[in-house]
Amino acid sequence: MRVVFLGRNHNVLSIACLTGLLECESLKVLVGIDRFLRSGIAKTAARGLRLYGTSRFVRRALVLAVTMLLPGGLYQAHGASLQEVARRKGVSWFECADVNGPDELQTISTFSPDLIVVANFGQILRRDVLSIPPKGCINVHPSMLPKYRGPLPLYWALENKETMTGVSVHYMDEGIDSGDIILQRSFDIARWDTEGSLRKKAADHSVPLLHETIELISRGVAPRIPQENVNATYFSYPRLKGRHLSIGVGL
Repeated sequence: MRVVFLGRNHNVLSIACLTGLLECESLKVLVGIDRFLRSGIAKTAARGLRLYGTSRFVRRALVLAVTMLLPGGLYQAHGASLQEVARRKGVSWFECADVNGPDELQTISTFSPDLIVVANFGQILRRDVLSIPPKGCINVHPSMLPKYRGPLPLYWALENKETMTGVSVHYMDEGIDSGDIILQRSFDIARWDTEGSLRKKAADHSVPLLHETIELISRGVAPRIPQENVNATYFSYPRLKGRHLSIGVGL
């Protein structure tokens, strides 16, 4: 089966999921990498301040820096970047400035994927992309959907003092994290967990879940469980006033 994988560089969930896919010898994989982090440190920091606010941004940056310096830090388990993983495995990759743009559409279409797999990619796939693979597009999302749709599910799980979260693999539609669920796994949130440690937990649960999903899809028996929109919650970035929280609303 031919698979296009879309992820974000230096992201533990993306790296773990790509590594897991490349363990499947029956798959031929092309990697697409979100160009978000290529904008430079200054622009990245400015964007973080705008989305999180000063105190939240500094707190996240300090926690991430400390975590990466610890022995066996988050990125050391799977490699420092998607490029490194792809190069080590001899897999082709390309940069995505806009996954819905003409160049990216051409690259993906030419590869003729049976399936697109997304893990923490950071860009919304529109209809032209979603319609390319005959087996559909799936997303690995670190929450127990329909709870915590949106870009920061682990951050908000900690902010809201949840004691449990998980990973969902779902089919993608034109909404945000709203497609039919294939498989889910839950895990506990410890009192000492940080967003970084939760990402590592989510990554560890995502790999076997993704393997099982790929097997079900390849056999044509993957379930499609509609999400209960009445129970859905959506959280955006902290600084997006009036848009960071919707509860009990179909999205």
